[in-house]
Amino acid sequence: MKERMKIMELTRYRELFESGASVQKPVSGLCGRIIRGKKAGDFETLTDDPDRKLVMLMGPDGLETLLGKTGYEMLVAIGYEPDYLRHKVAEGNRFKLVVFPEGGPAKLAAWDNIIEAVGEVYPEFRDAVTPHTRRLLTSQSFQFWNDLAISVEWGTSFLDVEKSGKGNPRFMTYERFLQSKRSALDVRAFLYFTVHLREQYSGDGYTYDDRGRRGMMEYICPNRRIEELGASELLDIDVQVPPVVKSAVNPAATKRSIIAMSNKLPKFWDSRKASQWYLPDIHSVREEGRRAGLAPATAQVKAGRANLLIGIDFERDFTEDGRLPVKGTYDDLTRFCLRLLRGTYEEHYTHLMFSIDGHPPHTIHSDSWWEDEAGNPPNVHPVPMQMELQDAARRLFRGLFPDGTPTGKYFRPTVMRKYTTEEYAPHLQKTGQGNIWVFADHCHLGTDGVCLPPLLVEVIEFVCAARKIQPIFVHKGHIAQTDWFGAFEPCMPIPSHPQGGLQTTLLDVIRDCQTTDIGGEADDFCVANTMLQVERYFGGEPDVLRRIRFLTDCTSAIVPQSPFLAARRMEMAQKGITVINHDEAF
Repeated sequence: MKERMKIMELTRYRELFESGASVQKPVSGLCGRIIRGKKAGDFETLTDDPDRKLVMLMGPDGLETLLGKTGYEMLVAIGYEPDYLRHKVAEGNRFKLVVFPEGGPAKLAAWDNIIEAVGEVYPEFRDAVTPHTRRLLTSQSFQFWNDLAISVEWGTSFLDVEKSGKGNPRFMTYERFLQSKRSALDVRAFLYFTVHLREQYSGDGYTYDDRGRRGMMEYICPNRRIEELGASELLDIDVQVPPVVKSAVNPAATKRSIIAMSNKLPKFWDSRKASQWYLPDIHSVREEGRRAGLAPATAQVKAGRANLLIGIDFERDFTEDGRLPVKGTYDDLTRFCLRLLRGTYEEHYTHLMFSIDGHPPHTIHSDSWWEDEAGNPPNVHPVPMQMELQDAARRLFRGLFPDGTPTGKYFRPTVMRKYTTEEYAPHLQKTGQGNIWVFADHCHLGTDGVCLPPLLVEVIEFVCAARKIQPIFVHKGHIAQTDWFGAFEPCMPIPSHPQGGLQTTLLDVIRDCQTTDIGGEADDFCVANTMLQVERYFGGEPDVLRRIRFLTDCTSAIVPQSPFLAARRMEMAQKGITVINHDEAF
């Protein structure tokens, strides 16, 4: 009877998949894997890689998320980077989804099952891992092992070894593992390079994204021939890669614009000042702007040619020398300022908007908000931590590293009040925002961390004087009991606060402009959430979204080159937002 139910579920899934319909009833009892190949023989086993003896599978929840999507959307959803996917399709690769009932050789990819499965395929691993099992389980954060490799044992990172390939002696194949000292680091390296337990592997049977948010169930299985799996379905995936979204730019005109720009930089401009902290000469740059001979923006606005530039959280504490540093910010700032200056000399921008992140000393994302069983705050300097609600009645939260692995500690909030932690955590989960993040103290109101960099201050003063523009400053983050990543709305509504809801008046400025350019820090937190808020607000107005341009080289991420960011770029493109560099024409 049970076997019959599994086959019925398999048949139902095939019918839903082939029809392109979304699921009405949850998928259950199945697991599967997307396979890539160029010839028929590549689809006879669970992977076309002959060296892979173990493969990872998605569970029923992952299979459910594929339903109703195009083939391209399926692959992006499971982590394919768009440019890499475009390259693979151009090479002639095809894709199929194999689906079969869970159980049997497929086991949930929790640590105990991983160790058992690897030991079955690689016999000598079983004895080698035994002395290190406790350390492996209690030091689950990949960052722990990477730091150990860099600072103590190897002098290089897992990622650098991966980039150099199997020619690097640190690339831990099974043969090298057998010849190694079989230390704890050797074990983790073997699992990384040969078994493919990568940075986001947590050991609890779930996938995690680069921001530590828990995703779908994950299984491990020996690389079997599909015909040996019993009842199964091998489904074709039609992958139509969308064209690259580019702005309508004349390359020759862009080059001429850049050359002309080099002769039109104000006297105070010096790109080396981007990383310097000094007293900005407001009076002098304002006078230089007043004498620039440019037309006021008001006449242009009256003629219906308004254009907006938005800068997200360009503040001292988010720079490379700040209290919550983001690598690459000084270069971002330089490019953003150059775009603003060029848009001023070409009399393009008529509106400016800047978000300013500012927090009271005691905020829900501060370490002072939390304490462990001994009354100590979490250590989030410099690595942030997630707080996952475990028991609302006991106000108990589990600490997680950024990659989602448990820290081994539990915490409670130090305060109780209306609209506070016990309501905030369920709200984040319900709305798909993940767990509560706890960061190093940053951007406290009244400190220098809130300040804009002096060079940006001078550029703003120059532009406003030259074009008679009054900039809009959006102050966010000052409600203690909720985060406020996006510029236009807190992560949880606070009805008692005048800014506790969606700031529609600010968003309407975007609707009134012919173009809106956006850049800032950090790409994977405040910038990503700002863009999501914009996309949601104008979701029914595709003409507005098509007028928005994201300055991809004017932003940096806390976790660069992550699949999350690649997926965000593609989502923007699919919704009509243009992704450009700072030097493209207006």
